[in-house]
Amino acid sequence: MILFIKKIIKNFLKLICIPFVIIILILNLFIKLKFIRFNPSRIGHLSFDSEFYLRKKKYDNLILFASYSNKNICNVFMDKMIKRQFIFSNLFNLLHAANKLISDNNSIFVETAHHTNPDYTFAPSRNLINGPTQLKFTDNESQEGINFLNKVNPKKKKINYHYC
Repeated sequence: MILFIKKIIKNFLKLICIPFVIIILILNLFIKLKFIRFNPSRIGHLSFDSEFYLRKKKYDNLILFASYSNKNICNVFMDKMIKRQFIFSNLFNLLHAANKLISDNNSIFVETAHHTNPDYTFAPSRNLINGPTQLKFTDNESQEGINFLNKVNPKKKKINYHYC
């Protein structure tokens, strides 16, 4: 019975979101928008896809909205880094679901884990767009990393700090 009620509520929310999806589709004619659903349960998907879209944002002057396709977060720290770079809310999942009801437009509402993702044609073989890394540590996080490396390697054996 509870599952039935949850299903009714979820479908009702999808219907409520349809006007918002229509407004987003119209707005996209004037402003470049992307609603991206990342797969947070796979480190490769999460790291590549977030970096890919941040570089694409810079290149195409996009406004990006992000959500996760499930609750299995593979790396909590990367999750933190991603959430400070994107306009993020799992409520955007309702917009994805409403879009599927009225349109097969997957150029604005993107599922990153799908092989039909139209944006990956932009990057042959899923290569990143040239440019500097967009997912970055804060200065404080970099200093914490260096302090940790110095703590575990007090004799200063060769360590490449380039990545910190």
